[in-house]
Amino acid sequence: MLEQAAASAVLQVIRDRRSIRRFSPEPIPRQHLEAILEAGRLAPSSNNRQPWRFVVVTESHRAAFLEAFARGVAAEENGNGMLPGRASGCKAAAHTIQVLERAPVTVLVLNPIGLAIGQSMTPEEHLFELNNAQSVGAAMENMALTACALGLGSLWICDIHFAYRQIQDFLGTKEQLIAAMAFGYPEEHPAARPRKKAEDCIQWL
Repeated sequence: MLEQAAASAVLQVIRDRRSIRRFSPEPIPRQHLEAILEAGRLAPSSNNRQPWRFVVVTESHRAAFLEAFARGVAAEENGNGMLPGRASGCKAAAHTIQVLERAPVTVLVLNPIGLAIGQSMTPEEHLFELNNAQSVGAAMENMALTACALGLGSLWICDIHFAYRQIQDFLGTKEQLIAAMAFGYPEEHPAARPRKKAEDCIQWL
């Protein structure tokens, strides 16, 4: 059946997707980038709030972006950052900078309606933030899967938070910084990482 064939094709892309940390410097065609961003834009969201904005960092701004990232990591290492007690994670963040030096494109994912880091929240605001996080996650997954379908690799990056303020300054915004995604043609083909068994994470009632 056509429906089963379509579902199988989608599941195959999901199975094939990998987190890539070694990219070819080969440029990504503009139409591929536009398709990836369109997939993010079309994601479902809580109350259709669409709590996202995507900033595409290309070759001409890569050095300035990475310099801001590096300044943030250095501040954390020296105990002057936003995440006291998290200096142990700086090594991984520094490695991420090395990965991004070769990635042709990095997309920064912002939540324009998100609350400021450290802001006290009412229970209602907390739920609002949780719903928006789910929505942004759906957009990012759409982007990762579309990249895979186009023969590209991607890396979902969380440790830009070690340079949260510095990257906000680089962008000239106070919008909530959610994550980053690197895209490019992969120069590695890692094996699938272990997953929980279905019986360990699925309950039927």
